[in-house]
Amino acid sequence: KPNVVAYPPTDRFGEAISEEEIKSRSTKEPLQIIFLGNVMGRKGLHTLLDAVKGEALSLSKSLKSKVRIDVIGSLTAEPKYAKQIQDFIAKNNLSFLREPQGNAFVFLHDSLDNEPLVEKLKRAHVLIVPSSYEGFGIVYLEGMGFGLPAIGTTAGAASEIIEDGKTGYLIQPNDSEALADHISSLASDRELLAELSINARRRYLQQPSWFRKGWLHGRCFLQLLRPSESALVQTAWKPAQRHPGQGPGPDRAVPLLVRGDRGRGPRPEPPARDRSARAAPRLGT
Repeated sequence: KPNVVAYPPTDRFGEAISEEEIKSRSTKEPLQIIFLGNVMGRKGLHTLLDAVKGEALSLSKSLKSKVRIDVIGSLTAEPKYAKQIQDFIAKNNLSFLREPQGNAFVFLHDSLDNEPLVEKLKRAHVLIVPSSYEGFGIVYLEGMGFGLPAIGTTAGAASEIIEDGKTGYLIQPNDSEALADHISSLASDRELLAELSINARRRYLQQPSWFRKGWLHGRCFLQLLRPSESALVQTAWKPAQRHPGQGPGPDRAVPLLVRGDRGRGPRPEPPARDRSARAAPRLGT
């Protein structure tokens, strides 16, 4: 039977940063790591903090001072887990003050509105969300829109987005040692960081926008209809501005009247039976 795999688009933030800005940012200290997601066990924040704790025990003082972690996500999704994270940070001195200016090591920000979130993403160098499972992982694509290499795990669908060694890295779930190695590499090799960052941005630009995705899915839907049904639908497509690299084809759909209306206005409402069916409450409401 015909089928369609509908990968979700993401153009929430548009083109947020240029390659030149990425190259300039990659030279700046410290290495800024961003974790973006609710503070809950499945998202794997404990793996990131464990990797950093391992680094704090094994890396030189000069390299330790070049790493900063911003955790952005709700602390109320799993309160018990959030408390365990806060206790872990305190117990392992991951929030200690290292410099006279008082720069801490790990920052818990809770959820942020778009404007402060965009500023954090623009300043970051790498996105790390080592989830035990992701159905798709759109957060990785959103980070790539800011030129952030993504580090996720081999569990779930992160590999649909992250190309290991090119746009980021894939580790086994809970493998804090492998994660620590990748953090060390990116902190010490800024040419590698710049290369992965540019690759990440280009990967983001390959993902169709919402308009483009709607156009593609609409065409697939029409192909699945019987000829008699398909003949009732007529759609015109008007080009709109697209993100570079998204390939040919329109991005914005402008539906016309169905065939047979001849410009006399919208079709009559369907029978009452159909209206009531459409108005039925959704599951879970």
